[in-house]
Amino acid sequence: MINNKEALLQKLEERFLKHAFAEETKLLKPLKDRLTSDEKLLLVAFKMEETDGEPSFVLIENKEYALVCLAKESPKSRRSFCYDHEALEKRKAFKPSDSAQNFARNIGAKLLNEEEYLYLQKRFVLDEKSSTWLLTPDDIRRRGGAIYGERKYGRVMIGANGADSYFNSRGVRLIVYLGVI
Repeated sequence: MINNKEALLQKLEERFLKHAFAEETKLLKPLKDRLTSDEKLLLVAFKMEETDGEPSFVLIENKEYALVCLAKESPKSRRSFCYDHEALEKRKAFKPSDSAQNFARNIGAKLLNEEEYLYLQKRFVLDEKSSTWLLTPDDIRRRGGAIYGERKYGRVMIGANGADSYFNSRGVRLIVYLGVI
């Protein structure tokens, strides 16, 4: 477990340099400076790391950087949640321990939306054995559903289930924006 700022920053640097495009590497110091200049962001990074999310700096759609959980599979400690608090309250029997939305809020981050997830899947191979709850559009949620993403049979797929469902292979992948660097 990483329990100090220097160890966390070293881990983030290693992950970033492992997957960053060559032209991005010059931004490592400003990214680390941005993270360390904001105690709330630093705490979020610690929580992402201690819950096995393997956070890293990622440029999202050539706009701004974010700290994103890049664990190859949704971590086991972040699985078996329903979608949100409303769905959790709706369950009468066999309630999960939490919801994906509550988990994200408690860490100080948010769930990835569909576009962010698809973008990450273009750069990284994620969720071949697990799936990830995604931020669900209001029209789907009003109908009782929630969306998730996964990679199966060599393709990235977006699916839907009832928001109150939960699976031992469905987890939570988080994102927090750092702004334009």
